[in-house]
Amino acid sequence: MYTRISREGGRDAGRFVQRWGILLIAGVLLCGAWSYLIVSFSEQKQRLLDERQRELTQLNSAVAFQSAGLLKLAETHLRTLDRFLQANPRTNPRTDPHFVALADMLRKSSNGLIELRMVSVEGKLFYIPPPEGKSSGDVSDKAYFRAQFAAAGRNLYLGEPVLSRVSGKWGIPISWRLEAPVSGMLVMFAGIELEHLFGVYDKLRLKPAATITLISDKGIVLSRSPLDPAVIGKNVSATSGFAREYGAKPRGAFISDGALSEGVSRVVSYERLRDYPVTVLVTEDVQEVLAPYHERRNLTLTISAGVTVALLLLAFFLQRFLRTVNAAQKDLELAARIDSLTGTLSRRSFLDIGAREFSRAHRYERPTVVLALDIDHFKKVNDTYGHAKGDAVLRECTAAWLTVLREQDFLGRLGGEEFSAILPETGLDGAWRVADRLRQVTAKLRFAGEYAEFGVTVSIGMATITAADHQLSHVMERADKALYLAKKQGRNRVETVEPPAVLVMPEMALAWAGGTA
Repeated sequence: MYTRISREGGRDAGRFVQRWGILLIAGVLLCGAWSYLIVSFSEQKQRLLDERQRELTQLNSAVAFQSAGLLKLAETHLRTLDRFLQANPRTNPRTDPHFVALADMLRKSSNGLIELRMVSVEGKLFYIPPPEGKSSGDVSDKAYFRAQFAAAGRNLYLGEPVLSRVSGKWGIPISWRLEAPVSGMLVMFAGIELEHLFGVYDKLRLKPAATITLISDKGIVLSRSPLDPAVIGKNVSATSGFAREYGAKPRGAFISDGALSEGVSRVVSYERLRDYPVTVLVTEDVQEVLAPYHERRNLTLTISAGVTVALLLLAFFLQRFLRTVNAAQKDLELAARIDSLTGTLSRRSFLDIGAREFSRAHRYERPTVVLALDIDHFKKVNDTYGHAKGDAVLRECTAAWLTVLREQDFLGRLGGEEFSAILPETGLDGAWRVADRLRQVTAKLRFAGEYAEFGVTVSIGMATITAADHQLSHVMERADKALYLAKKQGRNRVETVEPPAVLVMPEMALAWAGGTA
């Protein structure tokens, strides 16, 4: 029975693989494909962000160079005017044509980006040259003016962006104090008007979502292109990006948390100007950067989802097909193993099992008996009552025999009304009792005939496996001889024949003598 269970278990495992193997393979392939897509998408995304960071870094270098040049130009303008005034201390800078012409030339050399102004000791603002329709203003409260008095020495001061009360425009003031007042003038400053600066930066930035921003070392936003008045002058020193990046490193690139851009995450490249307290930021919206990636990803996911569904449907139909094939194969295997009429083992299956039991009996020296059974006068039953009734007789007889045989015994139909049984772990005495019970239950059976009931009998021959037997057929031949002897002596009886006269195994000798092993 162990061998039978093992073989059945092997068949069940094989059927499981056949039934679910396609789905398993499809699942593994799909998992592998989707894992590859996820990793590939992640790598593509990071590669795209890295490439854009490099592009922004290159652009940032150009913007930083231009910004440093602009600030240097403003400083040069202020120092040039300062030298002129120091060389001409009696000059009135408001009215002297030479000074006014020099200032106008310097303003034009910057293409109008830099406006030059003078501030008196009292904080009165004067344009140079004075534009038509513009009056002087009071800037005594401005930080860029007061800073020149707070400093121990003369220093160039870059102030916070201011909205001019005269022109109504935003500008970045860069102030410079004269060594001594000249005609009541003490401070000069160059105003970089953001309106003109935005135009310069707008030509450089990547469209449509890139920005160019200037931030002072104190964290004040000096300029932003495109213009966002809500950002100009904002203090961002408390943001994580400023503390971690701008205030700690001269240059770098990172993905921002959106603190400077209303919660919109951006790719940021920054570079601090070497000679001025300004950091240049070039940024771009992460979503804009990743737009091509998202388009490719969505297209790939759509195609992959379609392929996945197609594979799953194909695997499903293949599974159903294999299930049908397995069912048909199971039916064929059952037909090959089981006699369709009686439900007993087929001839081939019985011989296979018998060969295995024969080997086991020899290997472990265990007693085993083979029975040959033949229903008496079965041809007469077919001739008298018809083959349908003959088939019913075969079914009833085998059903009765199976109630007598043990679970470990094997019963097979060899052909027609001829049957054979193998009784493992059974000596001749035990086999005699089993065979006689088979004979008795057969004789008790009754079948309905056309006019009256009738019964049948069975003749049985027995043979035990001995050391002289080299194969199962030898034992079956002796069982057939014993069956022939039973029929010859009147049928409805059990007979056996003597085994070959050779030295037999101890347990088998005991079994032949009538004992049990």
